[in-house]
Amino acid sequence: NAYLIFIGDFDPSILKKQVKKLFSGWKKGKLKNTDFVTTPSYDELTINFVDVPNAIQSEVVFQNTVSLTMKDPDYFPVIVANKILGGGPENRLERQIREAKGFTYVARSQIGSSKYTKSRFRAYTSTRFQVTDSAVVELLNEIKKIREKTVGEKELIDVKAKYVGNFVLASERPSTIANYALNIKTQNLDKNFYKSYLANIDKVTIEDIQRVSNKYFNLNNGQIVVTGKGSELINKLKNVNFNDKFLPINYYDNYGKPIEEPVLEKNIDGITANFVINKYLKAIGGLEKLKSVNTISIKYEGDAMGASIISEEKKRNDMTSNSTLMNGNLMMKMVISNESAFVKQGANKMDLPKNFHDDLKNSLGVFPEISLLNNPNIKFIGKEIIDETEVYAIELVGEVISFKFLYDVYSGLKIREISTTNMGSQTQVQESKFGDYLDFNGILFPTQKSQSLGPQSIEMKLVDVVLNPTFSEEDFN
Repeated sequence: NAYLIFIGDFDPSILKKQVKKLFSGWKKGKLKNTDFVTTPSYDELTINFVDVPNAIQSEVVFQNTVSLTMKDPDYFPVIVANKILGGGPENRLERQIREAKGFTYVARSQIGSSKYTKSRFRAYTSTRFQVTDSAVVELLNEIKKIREKTVGEKELIDVKAKYVGNFVLASERPSTIANYALNIKTQNLDKNFYKSYLANIDKVTIEDIQRVSNKYFNLNNGQIVVTGKGSELINKLKNVNFNDKFLPINYYDNYGKPIEEPVLEKNIDGITANFVINKYLKAIGGLEKLKSVNTISIKYEGDAMGASIISEEKKRNDMTSNSTLMNGNLMMKMVISNESAFVKQGANKMDLPKNFHDDLKNSLGVFPEISLLNNPNIKFIGKEIIDETEVYAIELVGEVISFKFLYDVYSGLKIREISTTNMGSQTQVQESKFGDYLDFNGILFPTQKSQSLGPQSIEMKLVDVVLNPTFSEEDFN
């Protein structure tokens, strides 16, 4: 049940001899008759939720089963309909959920085909917890819209034009031609299937789009799957209303097994955010000792892409400066005070918007956790298992930047810090891991720090700690 395809400049007679020489030793086997299990059908639109307590965002999928082959007369109309809905950049899902609402960075849809069994239509996106319920509704609304309202003539013409460009570019790749040959052979297609491909795309009408959208994008028999943090999402999802009806919810574990609604405990044995913070402050030196430190300078060093990276923090209670240097040259500097926040890159200085500053102020302080004790928005969100370590998790949700702090249940030490920044339609996650705490003049500091820098993670080592240094104005400019 194998196919060997060659594309290129070769002598067929020579190549045929080489193939026989290399593969004639293969013995023919027997294919088992496979009876595919029929996918169950659904008669009610339902939300299916999987609780992932340490998730940093939600994943949302609408899907329904379809029976579609490449030989089906509906094949070309339905792939054009999917292209309009969510089959690429600038599609309807992205225009609405990303550009108009600012809920996500990417929203897409796909439809599969198979001559053996049923496949799927699915529309999907990722988004932050605060707007997950709204993203579900917007996803469904766009599917409903393409089913009920005819597409505009210009929209259809534009999509067909994109198909022409994509088809021509793809056909320049030998691997694409090989795939065409394979499809013709395995899908029992007409030998001219790809020669007439663009002509068949061009034949698709406005009426075809609405007809196949109703047939294959089936809201009535579809299912919604949402994965994310239950403590943030379950109560929101219970209130999702679509077509004047609250959608029922089923709950599953990570392996797809039905379970009861997760019990979301806000307080475990009376544990609060202040309990966790106080345990941490006591573990690293005690509140009295920490309050005797009015300024601090901390420097970490690591390597990335063959370059030396230095991360340096200078703190006093009302101001913080974070500098990153590569091979001794300043790459970026961020300064946060009670009044403002700015970023410097080279000679360029950019003031950060007020909502950024409001969230960043939460990190002020020589030891920021002291300030967090008096922050009414900090909350304990439960216990988690991180790298086989049981941790307490506390969270501070901001308008733009949200923070999550993880502390070892037994030692009280902080082992991880995660910041999630939502900038319009984009989400950026930065994570720092801490380990190997050592005593410096009666206060514990992590000597190992793993810090994300874009897609890379840099291992940093503590090289210097100075308590109560004297800073100049230049340090915070």
